[in-house]
Amino acid sequence: MFMSDNGACAEHISSGKTKDLTGKDGSYESYRRSWANLSGTPYKEYKHFTYEGGIASPLVVSWPAGIERKYNGAWIREYGYFADIMATCLDVAGAEYPKTFKGNEIHPLEGVSLVPNFSGKATGRGMTFWEHEANIAARDGKWKMVVKNLEGRPWDISKPCLHDMESDPTELHDLSEKYPERVRFMFNAWEMWAERVHAYPLDSRGYGERQGIFKRHINGDFADNLGDWGMVSEKPSDVAFSIDDRINGNTARIDVRASGVRPANSALKWVFPLNEPSKVNIGFTYKSDRKNEIYFRLESLKDINKKPFDRLVKLSRKGGKFLFKDIDLPESGRYQLVFYLGKAKPGTIWIDDVILDFQNKNVLK
Repeated sequence: MFMSDNGACAEHISSGKTKDLTGKDGSYESYRRSWANLSGTPYKEYKHFTYEGGIASPLVVSWPAGIERKYNGAWIREYGYFADIMATCLDVAGAEYPKTFKGNEIHPLEGVSLVPNFSGKATGRGMTFWEHEANIAARDGKWKMVVKNLEGRPWDISKPCLHDMESDPTELHDLSEKYPERVRFMFNAWEMWAERVHAYPLDSRGYGERQGIFKRHINGDFADNLGDWGMVSEKPSDVAFSIDDRINGNTARIDVRASGVRPANSALKWVFPLNEPSKVNIGFTYKSDRKNEIYFRLESLKDINKKPFDRLVKLSRKGGKFLFKDIDLPESGRYQLVFYLGKAKPGTIWIDDVILDFQNKNVLK
């Protein structure tokens, strides 16, 4: 069984070893909203939403011993659901899904077996339900109910859409006002499912807000390459950011080709939220191909003039480590840990094992 990922990706993903859009190994950049819209054509929307552009995926099945020859190359028009894969594998293997594991009750199997499709029969599927980041949908035969929710907005069930998927597979015509009882029936069924599978509470916060909680855990060893690090260069030709293995596995490599006028002309920064005051330890390991100087700072984004820590650090050709302890962050808010590189001399600097260690561990919750 082979199935593609669902929907085109409109997310802003940028965590490759290089920011160059080469499409080669090491380049990991998303094509974002405009291209996602185009890639989903003719379907509506893209990942995150529960319209067909966000959830429709083709499934290819090859099983010479189990699929009748006359169905080779055939299209099965009945829709399926990802959870059907497990149910299908159990059916083919003649296995039973367990009810308990190590004395603990297991949530019952979701999905239905697709084996009847292999001989041209229907699965006898009942209603199917979706929820993703407060976007919901329910499918019952030709009918599909969708509730779209934008990131950062309170969940709103007041504007559900209803589509006839046989006559309108691209979901262009909303029939909710024409068939309000059908909408109520499908939403009530969805809500029963949501309670059963523990879909509540729905989380409609923006990706950046949800991700921000985890950004208090810094990607300091660059295991995710440059993922979630902000890179600034007034003139892209002056500074290049990439990943190599110079220090300890993945290492941030900064090639300074020309010095700027101000330190802020180029920078590598990590933005993070702080939910309550804390003292913090910061530091990093480095190597450099020449004697150089960079600014290492902790700054409040509420007031950029507030710098709980500001140090011009001198880099030697031998490399080394810096560790600065007990820096006071006296109030909650958003901060950034920054390497300012704008006035560094031309050369190459490697940075690894960046430390952002909060003494008040409650801020990590």
